[in-house]
Parts: sequence; structure tokens; C-alpha cells
Amino acid sequence: EDLRLQMDRARRSAEHIRTCLAPFQTTPVPENDSLPILLKVADGLARNLQERKLAIQDIHRQLHQLSAEKRQTKRDECMSRLDGWAQRWTAVVSELLLPVGRTPEQVGDAIAVLEKVFGHLKDAENLQHRVNRIGENIDLFEKRVAVLVAAIDLSLATSSPDVAVTEMHSRLVRTGKAETERKTLEEQNARDEDVIAGHAIKVQRSEATLKRLMDLARCNSTQELEVTITYSEQKAEKRDEYERIAQGLIERNAAPDVRKVEEEASSHHLDSLQTAITSSENRQKELQDEVFKAGSEYGTLLQDFERLQASDESTVQAQKAEDALGRVRPALAHYLRLQLASEVLQRAIESYREKHQGPVLSRASELFSTLTLGDYCGLTTGFGDNDKAVLVAIRRSKETVEIDGLSDGTRDQMYLALRLAAIEHHVETVSPCPVILDDILINADNARASATLKVLSDLAKRTQVLFFTHHRHLEELGRAADAQIIELNSSPVIAHAERIGTEAIV
Repeated sequence: EDLRLQMDRARRSAEHIRTCLAPFQTTPVPENDSLPILLKVADGLARNLQERKLAIQDIHRQLHQLSAEKRQTKRDECMSRLDGWAQRWTAVVSELLLPVGRTPEQVGDAIAVLEKVFGHLKDAENLQHRVNRIGENIDLFEKRVAVLVAAIDLSLATSSPDVAVTEMHSRLVRTGKAETERKTLEEQNARDEDVIAGHAIKVQRSEATLKRLMDLARCNSTQELEVTITYSEQKAEKRDEYERIAQGLIERNAAPDVRKVEEEASSHHLDSLQTAITSSENRQKELQDEVFKAGSEYGTLLQDFERLQASDESTVQAQKAEDALGRVRPALAHYLRLQLASEVLQRAIESYREKHQGPVLSRASELFSTLTLGDYCGLTTGFGDNDKAVLVAIRRSKETVEIDGLSDGTRDQMYLALRLAAIEHHVETVSPCPVILDDILINADNARASATLKVLSDLAKRTQVLFFTHHRHLEELGRAADAQIIELNSSPVIAHAERIGTEAIV
């Protein structure tokens, strides 16, 4: 309640102070100002009024002290001084050709304008002098350029300096480029000469080595030496393969010498062995069935054995068992011999396949992985539903996929990998041959097409490769693979190719 009363008193006091301040201020005091602010404003106004009151009193006191005679005398003195100054001012204004009665401010503005005018005139004189000097310099420069151009090239003597300088600068740039190219070619020539010298030394060494090899092999030409080396390598491979097979046969047959195994195997023919293996496999199945049956009968016989163990019938049954064992032993020995012969024959077949088909299949596996950008890691052989060897693809996840499960593009790339592997094998073992391909990338995207063109580029380093296509987007991919692009559209010899719009990437 006391606080409320104090706030009411403060509000009334503020209203009273605001009312008192209104006659002394041009702008009214805002109604939302607090009492302390109003007190400060009133205090400042009071001090200001007090200072003004003291100033007025001081002025009244000074005026009271001044007499009328002194003020009149001072006024007359000031008027006489003003007349003298006016006479001198009129003479100065007349000299400046200005109308009489101009004030000092107007005369000062006119003088400032005159100073600017004189400054501009001085600048104009300087500029005129510079222009005259520049013209003289231009004339001197043109004369010197004309003399220099006439001394360098008479054909440019009639040209303007700008045209002559531009032409000479162009010639200078071309000369600099030619000089740089000349130095580059000289450096390249020096490097090529060093390389040629090094190759010449290698050729001499190679010829000396080749001469020794020909002397050792008793050959009269390099062709005979190549044939001899090929026969030697084949002989070494045959010897290694023979020793490996012989060691395997010795270990499997526990024979002291491979001749024993050869003598034993020579008495059998491959056809009869295949028939014997088939019959042995059938016999093995029958024996397995008999083993299962014997196992089931074993429990019954065990019970009968326990029952008959104490009787005379056990002797009779034991004799029957011995007879059955005697009949089984020859059959088991015959089965083991047939199983061993089947294993030897299978290993011989695998060895022949690895020798004649393994390198091509291995290279085809590498090419297939490259052509599919690693989506498939290779090729291998498997067995189909009829137990025949089939070709399967291996995914990146090691999952095998048969040919029927591949897409059209992937299947085409697998066939291409097999064909390229066979071609490379022929080139390496027999002789180079031209390879002609026609639009083999129809079902391939740009990425796989680029990989295929790079493989063909590598093959082109060893033999001639011609690749025909009518797809324009393969041109850029071929350029990226360092292929030579030949567009068949201008020669009359290839008019038929022009009609069908065929292009060739070589």
C-alpha cells in the first residue's frame, strides 16, 4: 500500500513537472518518461535559465555603463574607416573589370574562377607541348622503323609501322617456336642415337650368341635354329611330363620301376579298359548294395550266431562263412586292379587336357575377366547333367554360371575371349596372321567396349588387326585405345562400303 501511494505521488509530481516544463520547451516531454528523467530535464532547464538570466543581467550592466557620446564617437570613426575602405575596394573591383558594388564574397568567387581558368590555360600549354613532343617522337619512331624494316625485309618497306611491327613480331614468335622445336628434335635425335648405339651393341652381342648357338646346334640358318629350339623345348616338356607321370605311377602302384607298370599296362587296351572300368563301376554299385544288405543281415545273423553258438549248427555256419569269404577275395582283388587302372587312365586324360587345352583356357580366362571389367574372374570346366565336360564362367563371388545363364553381351565376350586366346596361341606357336573383326561390340556398353578395344590394341602389336564398325561412338573409344581410324567414304575402291556407311578401326 505504501508503494502504491509512493507511485501515485511520483506520477502526480511528474505530471506537475511536465506541466511546468511545457512553456519553456518547443517539444513536449514524452508522457512515458519516468520521474528521475523529468527531474534531470527540469534541473538542466533550471541551470540554463539561470545562466541566461545572469548573461542578461551582465549585458544590462554593460549597456548601463556605456554613454551615448562614446557610442556616437565610435560610430563616426567606424563610418570614416568604412568610407576609406570602400574607395580602395572600388578601385580594386574596377581593375578586375567587375561591376561596382560587388561584395568581397562575390569578388572572391570571381578570383577563384579566374585562378581555375589560368590553371587550365597552363595545363593546356603543357599538354600542347607534350603533343608536339609526341608528334616529333612518332615521326622519329616511324623513320627508325622504316630504316630497320628496309634493312630486314624490303617487302615490308611500303607497309605502315604497325603492320610491319605486327608482321615482324609474328615472324619472331614463329622463329622462337621453330628454334625450340629444333632444340627438342636435336635432343631427341641425340637420345635416339644413344638408343641406336645401345641396340647396336645388343645386336652384336645377340649375333655372337646366336652364332654360338648355331655352332652348338650345327645349324646353317636361323630358321633351322628356331626349329631346333622348338624341338628341344618340346622334348624337354615331354621329358618332364614323362618323369612326372612315371613318378605318379610308381607311387600309386608301389612298383620299383616304371617299366613294371608299363609292362603291366601294355597288356590292356584303352577300349577294353573303358569297358572294364564301366563294368567295375557297375560291380561296385552292386557290391555297395550287397554291403548294405549284408549290414542289415548282420544283425539277424548275430542273433542267430548267439543262438547257435552253443549248438552244432554253428560249425556248419562257420564253414559257410569261410566259403563266402573265399569267393569275395578274388572279386575284391579284381575290383582294386580295375579301380587302379581307371585312376591311371583318368590322370592320363587330365594330363593331355592340361597340356593341349590348359594354356588357351588360362589365357581365355584372363581375357574374359578383362573384357567384363572384373565382373567375372575367369573360366573353368565342369560337368553337365550327362557327366560331360562343359565350360562355365566364374563370377567375382566365386559362383559358377553355365553358358545358358549368361546375358547376350557377356556370352559374346566369353566367345570373343576364347577366340582371341586361340589366335594368340596360334600367333605365338605357329606364325602371325591377320585378324578381321566386324561389329563384335553390338551388345557391349562403352566401358566393356573400351576394355575390348584395349585388348585388341595389345594384340595389334603382334599381328595385324582390322576392326569394322558402323557405330560412330566407337571412334572416340578407338582413339583412346591408340587405334588408327580410317573412314571408308572417299575412295572409289570402297564404293560399296560407302553405300552401306561402314567405318574401319585399324
